[in-house]
Amino acid sequence: MKRYACVVVALMFIVLSVSYGQINITSSEIPQQIGTYCIYQECYEVTVDVGNPGGGNAWNFTSQTTTDTTGWLIVNKNDTPFANDFPTANLVSKSVMDTTVTIYGYSELTTSSLSGLGAGIHTPIEDMLIIYDNPSITPLPINYGNNWSWHNTDYDTIQGMDMVTVTDMSVQYQVDAWGTVQVPLGTYSCLRVLSYDTMSTVTYFQGAPLYGDTLCYISYCFWAETCGQIAHISSQEGETNPNFTDAEYLRRMSYFTTGVAEDELITEDYILQNYPNPFTKSTEICFTVPEDKYVKLEVFNLLGEKVATLVDDWQTSGEKTVKWDSEGLPGGIYLYRIETENEVRTNKMILLR
Repeated sequence: MKRYACVVVALMFIVLSVSYGQINITSSEIPQQIGTYCIYQECYEVTVDVGNPGGGNAWNFTSQTTTDTTGWLIVNKNDTPFANDFPTANLVSKSVMDTTVTIYGYSELTTSSLSGLGAGIHTPIEDMLIIYDNPSITPLPINYGNNWSWHNTDYDTIQGMDMVTVTDMSVQYQVDAWGTVQVPLGTYSCLRVLSYDTMSTVTYFQGAPLYGDTLCYISYCFWAETCGQIAHISSQEGETNPNFTDAEYLRRMSYFTTGVAEDELITEDYILQNYPNPFTKSTEICFTVPEDKYVKLEVFNLLGEKVATLVDDWQTSGEKTVKWDSEGLPGGIYLYRIETENEVRTNKMILLR
């Protein structure tokens, strides 16, 4: 459940960027093309270096060991089950979680703002709808020094009982730093957005407060030019020091492509990627095995000749990492392929000499 909550909050979209220096984010640089697909790696309870206010930061979020992956695909709003609930939405993303839960994030993009309107969650048992009475608005362009706030109150009534839960959410934002961020996909110039997040929940029975709770976090979002949100960090609950090193949650971008049709969507069950890429000598190839099965992982050159067999045996379920040393091979593009009894996926990597 914690993972689903983090994913819903993180309804952002991504495209590549390779420029460095202080930047700003305009509406034309927010990815909006249907078929844009990205993958985020996620982990919990990790140590981070959040950097300092101001410019010249160089953040590196590649060393943490991740435990989950989430893929997002920008889709046609009219093809989604909650389209009528978000009449002003013009930017919609879809994520398939655990093969049974599908999350749709709805936003409205204009020249002056990117507004998070809410989300729809589809499960085999029931559908859930989250609609913000006050949309989560990010003013555009995003510039160093900007600040803004968001507040929303949600009322949830339990049918058949005189009971209501009131959830009050407020966030204070400030674009307080800039620099470069290194994630598994590469290094990007970015802006850092600091936020102080507070969520208070009170349940009333027959008009009288029954119980309540207040949660407070400090978060950092890293925005890249024409790339959207490439990394997100959230502190432990109750943290008051913006220079914290103990993070409750980290999400980082690891994969990007465009022009993906929904029936070609790469689900998290078969993530296949390598880092670093390009590389000069060796690289680590990461893949996931959704269940215990026989796996073959091989490397080929562009002539189709096999140059290495990295895995050729029975694998237990989970995330796997295999190191490939390219010693003795010429520079160029190589293909690596994972094959199971019912799935074949291929990706490319670049060897620099």
